[in-house]
Amino acid sequence: MKILGKILLFFCFLLMPTVAYADAGIKLTSNSLLQMLIILLLIIFIEALIYALILKVKIKNTLLPSLISNLVSTVAGIPLLMLVGAYFLLHLYHYLDKLFPSYRTRIYNPDTFDLIAAFFITVIIEYFVVKPFFKSASISKIRTAVLVGNIITYSILFLMLITRVTS
Repeated sequence: MKILGKILLFFCFLLMPTVAYADAGIKLTSNSLLQMLIILLLIIFIEALIYALILKVKIKNTLLPSLISNLVSTVAGIPLLMLVGAYFLLHLYHYLDKLFPSYRTRIYNPDTFDLIAAFFITVIIEYFVVKPFFKSASISKIRTAVLVGNIITYSILFLMLITRVTS
């Protein structure tokens, strides 16, 4: 019965629209809930694979930490993104406009700033969520795994954003 309850709870979370915003950056790259859910599942798998490779554990041992860390980064990340995203928008947009005026519409629109802010927020949150799952691994390896996993997944999200903005 406990397993059935956990499975039902998992699917309830997946059906909630805000859960599809895991990593807080997904909402910036997609317009449909189905597409967001597909992206979320891809992110969970990619990060689990990276964790398995860097921490030298089986992927089945990294799927749950990846899933939970993405859910937590969603719940905590969206309110933080609203606060930090405003900071990025107010302070960095002006400087980047001076440095790269020709890329204004293509690369750094407000969604790009939100994606950058979401990356940093996600890395910090996911590190603290993933760390307890791998007590035998060194802190530097866990930090590296979370950072590399998010660099790869956020690179994909950034490419999706740029494709959406320029098309």
